[in-house]
Amino acid sequence: MLRDRTDLAGRRALLTGAGGGLGRTIAVALAEQGVDLVLTDRPGTDLSGLSRDLGSRGVRVATLDADLTDRAAASDLVRRAEEALGPLDILINNAGIEFVAPWHDRTPENLAFEVDLNLVAPMLLTHAVLPGMVERGRGHVLTISSIGGMMAIPYLIGYAASKHGIAAFNRALAAEVGDKGIAITTVFPGLIRDAGMGANYTGALTPGVLERVATRTPAAVGRAVVRGLRTGRNEVVVSATPTRPIAVLTAIRPSASIRLMQRILRWGAPRVDAHLAEARSRADGQQ
Repeated sequence: MLRDRTDLAGRRALLTGAGGGLGRTIAVALAEQGVDLVLTDRPGTDLSGLSRDLGSRGVRVATLDADLTDRAAASDLVRRAEEALGPLDILINNAGIEFVAPWHDRTPENLAFEVDLNLVAPMLLTHAVLPGMVERGRGHVLTISSIGGMMAIPYLIGYAASKHGIAAFNRALAAEVGDKGIAITTVFPGLIRDAGMGANYTGALTPGVLERVATRTPAAVGRAVVRGLRTGRNEVVVSATPTRPIAVLTAIRPSASIRLMQRILRWGAPRVDAHLAEARSRADGQQ
């Protein structure tokens, strides 16, 4: 397992979803620890600026594109990443997406896309890197989940299901390979302002001064990733709200957790609906 700072320096990591807000923050946090990076995102994403910035920090950087919803892409991406920098010590599964809508408005196509990117792709990438890590007797797979992977969130049903799924996958995998020198870590961000899903909804859910109290920064996620890699912890929560008590309540008394979510929904849904309508209006005006 990678347990201290000297272990991270010179390690080689593959980071998915590198072009997003959280991806960029994680990339910088890793580069500051001396980690060489293969950055990847969907085709057409410009990673050149990020690559130059990271390279100026003294680490080696390669960029690759990949459509992770293509189930044949995972093994090919790992092969190309190792051709670029050498055997991978670290895999960071960060790429993800969410669709916010009533369940009856979801389509089979966007549900399949969400599950493929959030759940199937990290599983296949892990499947591709694991044999080499086991052979070398060390390695670390870290996946960005969500508080949606610890509790059930209405209107994010596909997202919550996929994030619960990846958390269960990592727990089972940790039990299977933990004695082979492989560390498995899941990071559960809560509401994160200015990046990721939180950037779209924190203003609606936690207006005004509450936003600073009830949310965390992208930099906090970057620090959590580094902490997870350095300590080998199985799970790291990054949240300004009491996430674990709700997760425990969900596990031991599901009906109580559902009632709590219904109360939160009655308070927050109108605000979120208004926020989404405003966002759609702005987007329409830019077309």
